[in-house]
Amino acid sequence: MTGDHGPSDAEEDFLRYLRLQRGLSDDTLRAYAGDLASLRQHRAGQGLDPATLTTSDLRGWLAALSEAGLARATLARRRSTVRTFCQWAVTTGRAATSPAARLAAPQHGSRLPAVLAVGTAREVMAIAEERAGSGSPQDLRAWACVEFLYGTGARVQEVATLDLAD
Repeated sequence: MTGDHGPSDAEEDFLRYLRLQRGLSDDTLRAYAGDLASLRQHRAGQGLDPATLTTSDLRGWLAALSEAGLARATLARRRSTVRTFCQWAVTTGRAATSPAARLAAPQHGSRLPAVLAVGTAREVMAIAEERAGSGSPQDLRAWACVEFLYGTGARVQEVATLDLAD
């Protein structure tokens, strides 16, 4: 099927290749098909002929997706889909060069760890201190760990790996 309303012959052949030659799952094939449909829709009226795709087309599409608020992981997957599609098109002679070869990978921003709200931190500390009043070694250790975490800003993993020599 060709035209603006559905997948091109190249898209169908590409998805068939992924299913038969690479053995991709139905879910993965649906994701690839959805990514290509998104690009086709972005190109409104131009179809998805690999020979006419340009790097500018692909960058514009990814920029529009980013501006629409798609997650970085989604953008990375869509970039991967189009890179695979374009490379397949070159390999099968449908395109002379891959316009996706020069697409930069989206930057993966580092996220700060989640932190407790002040009220929650106070509540956790109060509970730990109250339980430590029982005198049990486990409760005293838990209270000491909570106080240490709060007082130093250490990560839980750092406290969990402490030994007596530290």
